[in-house]
Amino acid sequence: MKKYIALVMTLILALGIFAVSNASGTYQAGDIMNDFTIVTHDGKSISLYETLKSKELVMINIWASWCGPCRSEFPYMEEAYKEYSDRVEIIAVSCDANDTKKTIGEFAKDLGLTFPMGQDTANLAYLFNAQYIPTTALISKTGRIEFVESSAMSSTDDFRNLFEAFLRKHPSVAPSDQTQLMQALNEPDGKIEFYNSADEYAWPMTIYQKDGRDVVMASNTGVGNSYASLKGRTSANIGDVLVVEFKTSTEPMFDLMKICIDNTVVKVFGGEHDWMTYAHPFGYSGEHQIEITYVKNMGESAGSDCIWIDTIKVVPAAEALEALSLNPEYPVHDRMTLEIASPNSKKVLIFDPSGTLEYYFGEFEAYVLNGSQAEIKLGITNQIDPEIACIVSDYDGSGHAISAIEPDEDGYYRLTLGCDSMSETGYPYSTVYFYSDPALDPEKTVMYFMDEENLDAMMALASQDEENPAVWTYEQDIEDGLEGEEVYDYTVKVTDQNGNGVAGAMLQVCDDTVCSVYVTDENGQSAFSLLPGIWEMHVLMLPDGYEMDGDNVIALADGGEDIEITVIKK
Repeated sequence: MKKYIALVMTLILALGIFAVSNASGTYQAGDIMNDFTIVTHDGKSISLYETLKSKELVMINIWASWCGPCRSEFPYMEEAYKEYSDRVEIIAVSCDANDTKKTIGEFAKDLGLTFPMGQDTANLAYLFNAQYIPTTALISKTGRIEFVESSAMSSTDDFRNLFEAFLRKHPSVAPSDQTQLMQALNEPDGKIEFYNSADEYAWPMTIYQKDGRDVVMASNTGVGNSYASLKGRTSANIGDVLVVEFKTSTEPMFDLMKICIDNTVVKVFGGEHDWMTYAHPFGYSGEHQIEITYVKNMGESAGSDCIWIDTIKVVPAAEALEALSLNPEYPVHDRMTLEIASPNSKKVLIFDPSGTLEYYFGEFEAYVLNGSQAEIKLGITNQIDPEIACIVSDYDGSGHAISAIEPDEDGYYRLTLGCDSMSETGYPYSTVYFYSDPALDPEKTVMYFMDEENLDAMMALASQDEENPAVWTYEQDIEDGLEGEEVYDYTVKVTDQNGNGVAGAMLQVCDDTVCSVYVTDENGQSAFSLLPGIWEMHVLMLPDGYEMDGDNVIALADGGEDIEITVIKK
């Protein structure tokens, strides 16, 4: 992963991207995109879903005429467009309001660009959170956002490779006969009707011999960005369970077997699993649709790169408990935790008045290792599926599937990672991210530093105002300072004009010597304790879409108090 030290402008320039906004976008890879329409510089109307009726992919390019990296990649984009225009449409939109239709037309003529170009009247720069340009997004036939990246491409091959990665290949394997599927998957008295998918891009499940068994296997082994599908229909009563017996040998987290009931994914499996069963109850009585897919990403493969299915059956409610008892068990906790558990590590609290660190990293916890190795400790809840959850390190760019980590006796997943330093790698920090699903934003972020010297270096990089620099303190020092002292309790509730709690409001509490930051929870509340003194609270930052209704500085009363703050939801 890229080091977010991109707050240093020289790195921004080296990456070939320019900052354009701090907007919080709504789209990310995996989302289904809403339709939009723009009018090109030459007066033609073009919409996403109308275009997808005849094209397999739409590439959205967000640019501006003043952006050098944008200009540099356009000739390569045009060359690739000439080769792929029968299957791929490019829609290039300028996010600069000063780029008029006339300006864009002259720009396109000057560079010999033939794909549709226009103004960003659909507000795509905001929707894709295009903090840097050029930003490129790929939309597939179903409207799914497959890829989003902010960087300039430096060759025609870059575009060719991108298109090829997401242009689905038609299956080259003939589907097995439906009667053979029924025989291979059903028990003698089975009542599930199996059939092949009618999707022209779905690879079939084919009859195979595996470990002395007559099974079906996914035929898309080795085919990036593909999926094999097997469908079935059956009737079942509430309390009955679907039982699938299978084996997998795939790349964990990314090449996955998905079990779907009535168009809902109920479980996924990846990595190495010898023959096992998984049971899932039906939610209602009646007819049900079943689908098993093997979905491969565009990256690498692992193991045999395949799944095998022996039997799929409906087990009556009377036998459901026995079937469910064979499901894999994962250690779970009341709450998800990700922390540094190295023996000499100490948690630190960071206050950055400029907001630079939050801008690049979001919310995070920070630690000083006092060493060169970080022991990561993770606890998950029953809402997290370890088959797809992972920890990603920006120290070496490694990803670690939770399912591949043996939990300790207390049910925690642990791994040891290295640490950057200014003297060794030029970075004063390392970061780990926990993803409950690699397709989503990280659920938790932890930053750690080899020693205090590197932490101080990070504070210097983050400080944008010499009079209000970024500072840090050990959390334990704060706790020790409160221990044995008389303290006063304060609660703060932030609501909008309708009385709804506002989560994520950042509050800064200071006296003459120290500042602390508190963030409101999902109910808009925050609670803290303070030593006697003259304390002042600032509403440091509100979530996007809110603004203060009055003064954002509040003098705290002696002896503690309950404070209510009303903000305006725009």
